Amino acid sequence: MEFFVIIMRLFLQLCIAVWNGMMRVVNAIIGRENAKRIEKNNQISRGVIEDKSVPISSVFHDGCLRNSIISGSEEFVRNLMLINGIKNAHSHKCPIIVLHESNTDLEALVQQHISDSIIINRKSSIFDPFFNRTENEIIKMVLSLGKKEYGLQDQTRYAIKGMMEFLMIKGKKPSLSALSSCPYDELYDKLDDMVQKRKISSAQAQRVKSLLSSGQGEHVKLESFLVDFKDECERLLISGSTTIYDITRAVEEKKVLLFDIGSSSNKLLLGYIASQIEMCIRNGHTLSIVIDNISLSKDSSDLIKLLSTNSSRCNVTITTNDLYAMVNSDEKLMYTFLGNSLENIIMQHGSAVSAEEWSKAIGYYDKTETTTTVSQGKTKGGFSLFPSYNENKSLAYSIKREAIVKSEEIIRMSNNEMYIYDRARNELRHCYVTN
Repeated sequence: MEFFVIIMRLFLQLCIAVWNGMMRVVNAIIGRENAKRIEKNNQISRGVIEDKSVPISSVFHDGCLRNSIISGSEEFVRNLMLINGIKNAHSHKCPIIVLHESNTDLEALVQQHISDSIIINRKSSIFDPFFNRTENEIIKMVLSLGKKEYGLQDQTRYAIKGMMEFLMIKGKKPSLSALSSCPYDELYDKLDDMVQKRKISSAQAQRVKSLLSSGQGEHVKLESFLVDFKDECERLLISGSTTIYDITRAVEEKKVLLFDIGSSSNKLLLGYIASQIEMCIRNGHTLSIVIDNISLSKDSSDLIKLLSTNSSRCNVTITTNDLYAMVNSDEKLMYTFLGNSLENIIMQHGSAVSAEEWSKAIGYYDKTETTTTVSQGKTKGGFSLFPSYNENKSLAYSIKREAIVKSEEIIRMSNNEMYIYDRARNELRHCYVTN
């Protein structure tokens, strides 16, 4: 009888062991399925579309026809994407002004694809800020650029008029070089000499003298402004060429103009560029501006104001190796640009601070996390030949706010890896570009 009981207990324990084993398998399968479901729900909540491989020729196609930002990676990668946007905008007859600091590779790339593009740099020498401007336009430009920094007063207009009339008498067109080298204090004697030689009448001389006299008090400040302005533009100024280009002419002719500003510290040149673009917009033109890796600070306040204005007549494209560094760690300015932008391309950043700013800008999602608590024990007693084991598992769910793209992910990205946010479609794509 005892032997029979022992056999039955063994059989029962074997059945229990088999049952427990089956339950563990079933629970493991259920656990894996739950984990997959949670992971899938987290992926949906995160909202990132995974594209393994995308041709670089298809990226940023509409970039220059809407407000856009490319930030990160190497210059040659950004150039290859930017040329796609420039070519497309040019095919739509949209004038494009590209401002850059000695990006010769971009110049060569644009010239390769757009034969009638215009390059203003130290080699071309086809530029003068006063080209094709009326007397009133030149006066307004000088007063606007020099009023704050140089303290130019309204009387300056008479000094400029006097200098311009003298130059016209001499048969010279008003230019920055001519005005900056005009010997103001010597003009009175030169005018008297011209009267004596019967080259001009006394009435003409007296008119010019009257203008010079009215602006005499502003002469020193005006001279300082003109000399500084010429220094910033020196390497670009026309030198023997019969063709002169500036921003307004390029916009009117719907050209692609690449303008090498030399340095972001050239605040007068940047102020002039901003005023020219504003003039084009006021005259009813629609255009696209590309800011290529130019540092923006208080010295470029006029340009910042222009770029920050979300105008339907002016598309702003910003390409840079680090947007946060480009705006000199001005978080408010960075978010102004992001708020206006319809397409953002984020690539690898070396700075942990900048990567963190981009991670914050991309945003957060609610991630479901699970916590499993396991308690185990064993007992032995009665007629059992083997100990009996018991295991209790409890599963807890929690919701955690987590970055959609973590800062460390941005730092570790490869050169051809990127996240592309399209606000019009409200989608964030993760991809690798190929040639």
